Amino acid sequence: MAKKQRIDTSLVSMGLADDLDEANRLVMAGKVQYLGQLVFQSSQQISDPEGITLIPEQKFVSRGGEK
Repeated sequence: MAKKQRIDTSLVSMGLADDLDEANRLVMAGKVQYLGQLVFQSSQQISDPEGITLIPEQKFVSRGGEK
């Protein structure tokens, strides 16, 4: 069985966040998904860091900017 680790630690070790504070901010802002589900706690234990995805920032406030 794979060893579980915190999702914020995984974000830092994968290079998706510079430090634990930034990883915590990403989770609290709703920008992190694990296996397709939004993550709401930075202390969530995960077994496979490859399942982490970041939701990209939107360039525009509304769809009108994309026209």
